[in-house]
Amino acid sequence: MLGTIHEMGAGDVLAVQAKIEEYRQTENELKNTCQELCATNDQLQKDISVKRNEIIVLDEKMMLESFALYEPRFKFQASADYKAKLDVIRDKQKEMIKYGNAVTGNNSWTVNGSAAQGRKMVSDMIKLLLRSFNNECDYCVDNVKFSNIDANKKRIEKSFEAINKLGKICNIKIGFEYKQLKIDELHLAFEYQHQKEKEKEEAKQARAEQREQQKLEREIKEARKKIAKERKHFNAAIKELEAKLKKATDENGLCPIM
Repeated sequence: MLGTIHEMGAGDVLAVQAKIEEYRQTENELKNTCQELCATNDQLQKDISVKRNEIIVLDEKMMLESFALYEPRFKFQASADYKAKLDVIRDKQKEMIKYGNAVTGNNSWTVNGSAAQGRKMVSDMIKLLLRSFNNECDYCVDNVKFSNIDANKKRIEKSFEAINKLGKICNIKIGFEYKQLKIDELHLAFEYQHQKEKEKEEAKQARAEQREQQKLEREIKEARKKIAKERKHFNAAIKELEAKLKKATDENGLCPIM
């Protein structure tokens, strides 16, 4: 650019003024570009806010459709809360088993006239039936999905009834409270999975928004750097042009038009 300036004739006043005007116009265009980028950034923030609200509404609609009108039992806001509640329920199950409250039986049985053998038989039967019930419940919890939550709940209920029927002769019975803890565990595991998936999608969306924001900020930064660089260059060029213009007017006895 400066090479072009040196090649210009000192007397070419109109050409010098035109070049100055061209530089100033280019600078204004760069400023406008920067302003447009800033405006785009502001609009992007507004769009993100609107989209987030739309996602919330859509997510609630999809949840209802996917859950088949499932009504969450534990309405926690974070997956960590579901995990903590799961730990509490599982600890309570272990406590009931430890203190003999999960399954009850008649310890007054005798085998071959032996009360000790009778108690051992009942104890072994309790362990066997409890293990069978726990295995069935664990399978339901491990495989629970949107499509089978009701089926798995019924499966636990049927297992509860069938095992209690088998233990009836020895008055062995899985407690209702223990069964209810298993049902709660099923629902918690189901809602825990859903909440984790929801948080995963939200994190993915947030990362996409962050990448878009960072990209726009880089463009704005580059535009501002370019403006600063061009402004410095323009100012130096304009000063040289104005000096030549003054010299040209002085040498030709002309009045400055600027």
